[in-house]
Amino acid sequence: MHTLFTITGVAFFIWTIRNIFFWVNLWQLKEYRLDILSVHLRETVQGRSLFTSIGNIVKWILFLLYPVIVFQDQYTIWYELLIAALFIIEAFLVLKEISQHTIKRPVPTKKALILVILSIFAVSFLVLSPLLNEFVWFLILDRITFLLVSFFVFFLSFPTEIYRDIKIQKAMKKIKEYKNLLVIAVSGSYGKTSTKEYIAQVLSTKFHVVKTPGSNNTPIAIANTILNNIKEDTEVFVVEVGAVKRGEVAEIAAIVNPKISITTAVSDQHISLYGSLENVIKSEYELIEALPKDGLALFNANGGYIDSVYEQTKIKKLYYKRFEEKPKKNGVIAAYNIKASPDGVSFSVSTNHKELNLTAPLLGTHAVENILPAVYLGLYKGLSIQEIQKAVSQLKPPAQTMVRKPLLNGIIGIDDTFNASPESVFAGMEYVKLYKKKKYFVLAPLIELGKEGKKRHFQIGQLASTSCTHLYLLNKNYIKEVLEGVRAGKGKCQVHIVNQKIAAEEIKSTAKPGDVVLFEGKEAKVVMKKLL
Repeated sequence: MHTLFTITGVAFFIWTIRNIFFWVNLWQLKEYRLDILSVHLRETVQGRSLFTSIGNIVKWILFLLYPVIVFQDQYTIWYELLIAALFIIEAFLVLKEISQHTIKRPVPTKKALILVILSIFAVSFLVLSPLLNEFVWFLILDRITFLLVSFFVFFLSFPTEIYRDIKIQKAMKKIKEYKNLLVIAVSGSYGKTSTKEYIAQVLSTKFHVVKTPGSNNTPIAIANTILNNIKEDTEVFVVEVGAVKRGEVAEIAAIVNPKISITTAVSDQHISLYGSLENVIKSEYELIEALPKDGLALFNANGGYIDSVYEQTKIKKLYYKRFEEKPKKNGVIAAYNIKASPDGVSFSVSTNHKELNLTAPLLGTHAVENILPAVYLGLYKGLSIQEIQKAVSQLKPPAQTMVRKPLLNGIIGIDDTFNASPESVFAGMEYVKLYKKKKYFVLAPLIELGKEGKKRHFQIGQLASTSCTHLYLLNKNYIKEVLEGVRAGKGKCQVHIVNQKIAAEEIKSTAKPGDVVLFEGKEAKVVMKKLL
């Protein structure tokens, strides 16, 4: 019996350490925010399965059977053998994950390391202090591993918040010292990062520009950018403003004191977190409220429910928009004569009684609306038409945002794995229509869309039916709606519901040179890496 206990204990620790890594990784991916994590657990198949898998159900049954064992001592050995067998099987599954390099583990930051160490220490201490039968105690500790990790996440949130507030106060004080610094803030449901990047790239041809790096758009990330990068010679600061609930845009605006705002879109992205479209609209308006009376607000007229914010704005404001033909009326930053090729896009711009003919090495016509604020602000800051033309011709997309990559066997890859929204999916599928050969689309169905999720995935399936040859879905979220959309589209797209490994293997074995594969969202990145 001692041998069985030892083997079970080793198997338990292998499984538990794996679970601690998993939960810390999940908390990290969800920015250590309970609201974001709870949406994942409620609205996704993966999240719900964390508590409803066969293994979890068996463990709950075994736990509930314990009172029977207390009064039927002759069954104790069989009961303990079942628990031991269960943990031994799970330990072998962990070893399999390790050998296949599929085990989930957090990015090695200080906070993640502390959480892992504290959680392992807590489990080890509790193992040494059993309150019940040792095998049942293993079962109980397995059930509460998530709660232990979550406890330490909340425990560390207090010093983290103090550190965060100190940093933010220092950043606010610093930025107020730079009276001549032009702060441009970019917010919106999607398109923020690209728009910010293009503004910074165009203006940096003539001015010393600092921008928030990547998608670091939280208050603490912005505060760190201010403290580390803003110098006396900085002339322009371009800030990406991120938010998933009301009040967060206002908090960032209070830190940076923007003079100019760009609102890229108002849509149902993250609506599960906001609660309603009305809250999204109110959140986006928080940035407008923070602008001075002589400020300037730019709005993407192609960006969903943007009119709701535009109409409330009382200071100087302008729409920017893509048109099929040159519009007759002024007062709008207009792009027209848009022509796309697999290598880039050309278009004309009309604004401030000036006309520009531009070419950008960016993929997809949707890129034009992300470039328009940069063109306008270039003119606003005194760049010549020739300087803007040159800058636009040299634009580089953000990493993993509609970037073409050569894959093995001459296959063309389109890396759009930075993030995924319904609009980015639609734009990507429209772009791949430019290719003549077979088109593969790799997608993990989207999250945080709330009640709009079913409709949006039906639309994705409908467009996919005529724009791609093969559609690979990497999880089972909204499968019914996607399939219904594919059937309604009456195209010839074949749908494959597989994991990342199988998706890569099937594409590798069926795609030919010149075929194109569009990778949408972070989960699709794993498939792409297997094809590089």
